[in-house]
Amino acid sequence: MRCRLLLFGILLLLAVGRGMGYERPFPTYLALGGIFPTNSNEGRRTPIVVIDHETGDRRSGLLKALLRTAVLQTSYTHQPSAVTELKYGGRLTLFAEGSGGDLYRKGRHLTEKTYTGNGAAAHGTVAFYPNKPWSVGLEVGFSRAVFSRGEKTAVGYQPPPAYSQGLMRMEVRRKNLFSQSGFVSLAVESGWRLNWQQWALDNTTDRRAFARYAVQYEDKVVWSEFTNTHWALFVEDGRNLDLFSGGRVGGFTGVRSLAGYYRNEFRTQSHVVLNVRQEFWFAKDRMMWVWLDGGQVQLLELDYLQEAAGTRQNLLGIAVGFRYDLRSLHGLPVFFNYGHGLLTPKDAVEAHRREFAVIVAAGF
Repeated sequence: MRCRLLLFGILLLLAVGRGMGYERPFPTYLALGGIFPTNSNEGRRTPIVVIDHETGDRRSGLLKALLRTAVLQTSYTHQPSAVTELKYGGRLTLFAEGSGGDLYRKGRHLTEKTYTGNGAAAHGTVAFYPNKPWSVGLEVGFSRAVFSRGEKTAVGYQPPPAYSQGLMRMEVRRKNLFSQSGFVSLAVESGWRLNWQQWALDNTTDRRAFARYAVQYEDKVVWSEFTNTHWALFVEDGRNLDLFSGGRVGGFTGVRSLAGYYRNEFRTQSHVVLNVRQEFWFAKDRMMWVWLDGGQVQLLELDYLQEAAGTRQNLLGIAVGFRYDLRSLHGLPVFFNYGHGLLTPKDAVEAHRREFAVIVAAGF
């Protein structure tokens, strides 16, 4: 449910190109670069370091290792045989909690309230296919996180308390909807925290149990060898959410991507986000794409947001990007992206939202 659309799209373009099916010609992909807010004192820069490695296959056992900036993740997936209607796996994640640096109120970065943290999580998953193309998946996980003050945190500010968290997630998915690449999924998550205490940015101590609900629909249309359209719709809501369990929307590298805005600028109780990407291939190693992102968010009911707490806001962002393979360097691909947020919060400190991304990627 939580993805980085820009990074996934880049790795997928490296793996797939213009074809419809998923192929992975290289076991390892590397992407380096950064996301930079343009003409902004409030937006935060995001370094990009991605190493994605796969070995084996799901029938004999698929092992995957992923380093994404400050998150190291390993996973194992196994499907006993080609005809078996069962697939299972596990995932171990070590992460640096970066959400504490993405705190905004009406577009102003709350530097004095930032915090840092580190944690680890373990998840076990199983997927059952009672009637293809339908599938039912179940995931159970446990995580532990600790937090500390940042370099610019105000004196006397109380960071979040350390906590342990359990999570159970169930997902029903229908593949091949309307086309071979289309799918729709419904997911329900239930979480609970141990030893949770009230802290500076929470209104109540009753945040130990929470729930999230999400619907996702994605599809792709290939108009010709040189152009195709991809779209993704996300609808998410929840109960008893806070800064850790609530939604995060905004920016190329936001948990829920919306081009042009600050990274995770909107911390949401619920949101609806539509991402549409149009791709144009001029050659095998030259392409351009245009994004149109739109949505509506309802902000969390937290006191630090003041009068903006619980309000709804409409968002609209556009982006243009290019892939240019350097033939003199054996086709090394370079990606350029520019995003512009067209609708900004009322009384925002900065009336504009712009971001620029440069990423170099390679497979080997």
